[in-house]
Amino acid sequence: MLTKISKVLSVIVGLTVINVWLFRSGKSTSYRGGNASNLMEEFEVYGLGDYFMTIGIIKVSLAVLLLLSIYFNNLKLISSLEIPIMISGTITDASGRTLSGQTVEAFAISLSHASILSMGLNCALGADQLYGYVQRLSDFCPHFISAHPNAGLPNAFGAYDQTADEMRDLIEPYLKDSLVNIIGGCCGTTPEHIRQIALLAEKYSPRKFKSKV
Repeated sequence: MLTKISKVLSVIVGLTVINVWLFRSGKSTSYRGGNASNLMEEFEVYGLGDYFMTIGIIKVSLAVLLLLSIYFNNLKLISSLEIPIMISGTITDASGRTLSGQTVEAFAISLSHASILSMGLNCALGADQLYGYVQRLSDFCPHFISAHPNAGLPNAFGAYDQTADEMRDLIEPYLKDSLVNIIGGCCGTTPEHIRQIALLAEKYSPRKFKSKV
């Protein structure tokens, strides 16, 4: 059964998507371990209305079917809270696809009908590896764009060695090239990483909003 999680992070609520049902079969990219109806029954967010928050984010989404199930199963709650919703997917490796096999463009199209503040990518890759995929999303997507890369790739012990200064320098091309409206960090980042990124972001203008694809 899917885990039901709501994690409060200051004024941002981050819902980490657990993709236990949707792994692809090695023999068939169309195989899924569940369908939308199953998931809408299984995955419901509890308790969000009890917290003060200004933004909700559904993140680390490896499979869009699960993400849509979460979104539409909680649409009434989301509407009643009157808060903007961010959606962020995860490119799992150098193939440039989500775990369920979607390209960045397919991921964006699948979510184009959702009423959201932003669409973005986070986790799995460092800022240098994630840049090209965020660029493609920024060129294609009509929403505001977010990016939350890891502090590099993990070492043999699962730790992250990239310093705040190193990550800041790798983030700067995102800002110079006006790819994003929201920028931050994911695995391996510390308060110092985020502080350095925030100071850097103050020097640049955000990406201009695109009204349509």
